[in-house]
Amino acid sequence: MYELLILLIGLAGLMLGAELIIKAALTIAEHYKISHAFIGLTLLTLGTNLPELVISVTGSIQRSMGTETSGLIIGDSIGSCFGQICITMGVVGMFGVLTLTKRELSRDGVMMLVSVALLFLTGLDGTLSRTDGLIFIGAYAVYFFLLYREEEVHQKFKSAPPLYFTRTILSISAGFAILILSSYAVLNNALYLADMWGISQSFIGIVLIGLGTSLPELALSWSSIRKRAVNLSVFNLIGSNIFDILFTLGVGSLISSFTVSEALVRFDIPALFFVSLLVLLFFRRHMQLKKNEAFVLIMLYVLYIGVKIYSL
Repeated sequence: MYELLILLIGLAGLMLGAELIIKAALTIAEHYKISHAFIGLTLLTLGTNLPELVISVTGSIQRSMGTETSGLIIGDSIGSCFGQICITMGVVGMFGVLTLTKRELSRDGVMMLVSVALLFLTGLDGTLSRTDGLIFIGAYAVYFFLLYREEEVHQKFKSAPPLYFTRTILSISAGFAILILSSYAVLNNALYLADMWGISQSFIGIVLIGLGTSLPELALSWSSIRKRAVNLSVFNLIGSNIFDILFTLGVGSLISSFTVSEALVRFDIPALFFVSLLVLLFFRRHMQLKKNEAFVLIMLYVLYIGVKIYSL
């Protein structure tokens, strides 16, 4: 089947793009002595979440022109967060050792919980308004500024010898381009197959599209295991969950406000908060994710998908 072949080629492209980005990111981090935490929470997060951002912007423009896309966009963000924190973190935790310090847990982990809580609170009235979008983007801007200042990035760039960026920028650009194109190859063909198999659009929004747009994180995480830079993965995953909600939905709702369904407020968003909190509790016990805990995360995702299928 042609569509299935393109989907498999897209998956291979995700791995190639991830390889290029990880290599370039490590080069920058090592040269300027920038921590893996900052690289994973910022540069890699932006790159791997471009598919979600593009979908949010495109969908919000379509909504402003009269086509209802709210469920698709919010479902994509929630589904992507579930995929990243349960499937990707679970798979990486089964094959590598993910660790967090107390400082990182209280700063980045708490921010991840805050982002989900904000989505819940702003969605209680059934709408993500332009004002809510401003709040989301403002919260993300403050978080990014604190990361930038704590890392002393400007000072590190000033004190380090020059780095010839041409090759590094080309590698990152090519990696991001391949990731985006491959993500859409996987996503579009998966959507076609789902339509052909008769899967509902609501299921696609939360499960299929969300999982599809979290594939870049899975590809980056797998590459980080092979390159023995596993902590790049955990920071990318936490950063992606923060970015997906605060920046992606923030930008989208600035363009056109979204409608938040009662089902999302009653079940999906609280479920996302629960698994986010559970992950942080797992890390708090030993400052790392154990293999049995990683397996629990994978099983929770399977249970979540099962509930979604049952409720169709």
